[in-house]
Amino acid sequence: MNTAKSFPTPFRKDNSQWSLTEALISFSEKSYQKGDLILRQGQQENNIYFIVKGKVLLFQHNYIFDKEMVLGLFMNGDFINSDVLAGDLGNNRYAVAKADTVVKIIPKLSFLSLMSQHRVISKEVMQGLVERQVNTQRHLQHMELMSTRQRILHFLVEYTEKAGRDAGFEKVIRNILTHQELGGLCNASRQSVTTVLNDLRQQKIIHFNRRYLLVRDLEKLREMALTEHVR
Repeated sequence: MNTAKSFPTPFRKDNSQWSLTEALISFSEKSYQKGDLILRQGQQENNIYFIVKGKVLLFQHNYIFDKEMVLGLFMNGDFINSDVLAGDLGNNRYAVAKADTVVKIIPKLSFLSLMSQHRVISKEVMQGLVERQVNTQRHLQHMELMSTRQRILHFLVEYTEKAGRDAGFEKVIRNILTHQELGGLCNASRQSVTTVLNDLRQQKIIHFNRRYLLVRDLEKLREMALTEHVR
């Protein structure tokens, strides 16, 4: 699975991200509301999509099993579909905005030209592709070695680090994913996710409702994920 940045600002203030922002500034932006389709299934992808602000889930339909698969969660500073450059046409996948989202839409040929002109663009793309491959391998390892509960705990830690905003000593995640979507990201059923979340709420490690997830003790959550991993 892919990882992403935090919500407060679209870009980190290091040189590479500011250079990336400046390199993409001339391309058009498009805003999407929560629930809007950004990429549509059945359409060949001829553009690269870069998230300025927001949260996006990428899905793929498996026709053999007639099942929707969650491929990844993308947020501020992420390219949703940079693997198009490696020959993936993206015909069987689609992307949905899970919060109000703004993206840069960059024609593929223009993006290739940018990569040849700006080393930072090539670096970001290569890092993203490598990261996606590493995350896929890690996901397969988790599938093989971890129980369903372990996978959910590990994902909750990653999700909090990725999407959480500071709220005093706690972390809050707005526009939270559904239990079904969370399950898709860690290969667990909706019922299993609900069971684990309710257990964590009873222990006062988290609190949640339909609008937000509040992680009251991230260190304890990390400890639980690590402890259950080695059992």
